[in-house]
Parts: sequence; C-alpha cells; structure tokens
Amino acid sequence: MNHLIYCNYIDKVTISWTFVKVAREPPTDPPCGPVHLLERVVTGSGKLDRTDVAILRLLQHDGRLSNAQIARELKVATSTVFERVRKLEERGVIRGFEARLDARAVGLGVTAFVFIAATEIARENAVEQALLAMPEVLEIHKIAGEDAFLAKVRAPDNETLGRRLHEGIEAAGVRSIRTTIVLATAREETALDLRHLEEG
Repeated sequence: MNHLIYCNYIDKVTISWTFVKVAREPPTDPPCGPVHLLERVVTGSGKLDRTDVAILRLLQHDGRLSNAQIARELKVATSTVFERVRKLEERGVIRGFEARLDARAVGLGVTAFVFIAATEIARENAVEQALLAMPEVLEIHKIAGEDAFLAKVRAPDNETLGRRLHEGIEAAGVRSIRTTIVLATAREETALDLRHLEEG
C-alpha cells in the first residue's frame, strides 16, 4: 500500500512507498496547519485515496448531490470536492451522470439476453457494428466460448424484439442467435462495489 503525504501549506504532494525509506520527515508543526496522511489505492485509472472513494460512493447513489452537499457529508472544503470530481471525470473514473428510468414505466417490458455467433471470425466486427447501431441494445460483451457476443436488449414486446434482432444483425453475418427472455428481475444495480478499495 502506498501513501500520499499532503502538506496544505505548500499545496503540493509527495508520494512515498511504505517499503521505501521516506527522504524527509514531514514537519511536525507546519505554519499553515497539520499534515494529512491519506491512504491511497492503485486502480487501472490511477491512484484513488479514501476521499475519492467516498465521493464516488456518494455520487453512485445520488448523482444529483451538489459539491457543497458532498463537502458537508465528508467534512472537507467545497473546492476540494469540485477539484476531485473534475479530476475523476478527466481520468474517466466518472464516465458521466444520467437519470435511471424504469423500463416498464416507459413501455419497455421485455428484457432479453442474446447470445450471438458470427458465421466466421472475420464477420465479428460487422456483427459488433450492427449491434452498436441498435438503440434497443443496452450492453454488448465479447465473450469466450461457442458464441462471440452477449447482448442485453430491452423491447416493448417479444414480437418487436424478434423483428429488431432479425432486421438489425442477421444480415451482418450471424450464424446463430439464442435469446433468453427475463421472466422477473430480483436485482438490477448500476452502483459498483468499492469495498476492495478500502481494504488493507
């Protein structure tokens, strides 16, 4: 686990590793206030400290929270939250903010998972592009095994689902389409579990 030493009196950061001797000890009584030692975790998109993780946790559950509301919850400055969120967006950790709609409430009562196999490997790109062009397709995953793709699709009814799949991807070079209709949904969550970032 690596650590961040942040001294707010010079507004700079120095990162040191726990298995490397720190070049200098932080001042015990800096003129501008205390030195903060924040644990940091390494992710695929860079380094996140516990403040980053706390901000992400709050925004995942309510994307409408203002910087001021988050700052009050975490007991930090509003400017700190503003800067953290900006950097998280720049790094692609936060990919965007959007409203989550109830599919049935807007007339999309059928959810299906569709397994698609291309006629040949050379046709897989064409199949992928055909799937990307279909607004009914919410997720597209390249998978291992007999099939090439797994797609999540929402449609008003089974008839529309079948027609759109036929019109959308069969001409792209599909060898087989296997569709599994969802009968009921016990859980459908978009918020990611971030507990592993706080362990250790």
